Amino acid sequence: GFTSGCVQRVTLENGEIILPCAWSPVGREDRAVGTLRCGFDGEEMKILEASEELRNTASRGLLEPTITRLDGRFYMTIRAEDDRGYVSTSDDGLTWAQQQAWTWEDGEPLWMSTTQQRWLTHSLALYLVYTRKAGHNENVIRWRSPLFMAEVDTERLCLIRETEREVFPLVGDAVN
Repeated sequence: GFTSGCVQRVTLENGEIILPCAWSPVGREDRAVGTLRCGFDGEEMKILEASEELRNTASRGLLEPTITRLDGRFYMTIRAEDDRGYVSTSDDGLTWAQQQAWTWEDGEPLWMSTTQQRWLTHSLALYLVYTRKAGHNENVIRWRSPLFMAEVDTERLCLIRETEREVFPLVGDAVN
């Protein structure tokens, strides 16, 4: 079945919606992600067009895609089951580039554990809000605290380390 819970969508100038979703083909454990272009006729929301799928066969695959748009380009961030989060881009919201794992600008990967990520879109910059393994949070299940935010290098599709901030810090050690 299809799911599009826990997502950010984009409303186009003409009122149509680009809706990210995940689905699980019959007989497969891993899920795929993509987008739907939807229109509302005054009574029903209808699917007008579907994107191709992005896949990752590790465990449950790709989950909870969320999208934004900045300067005419669409960005998708995706939860995964392989200790990574992923990013993809599209010019039209339907044709997505192969996903790549989130890294810092020096290529060092971010360790994420099946966690959601969200976009914070500003007219001057794009930010990712996320959780990750950070050493001081190893006692927190799936490293779900603290909540971090960093600016996205939109050309290289990586995070700029010097911009990272703890927006909701971890208080205590998650055990005591």
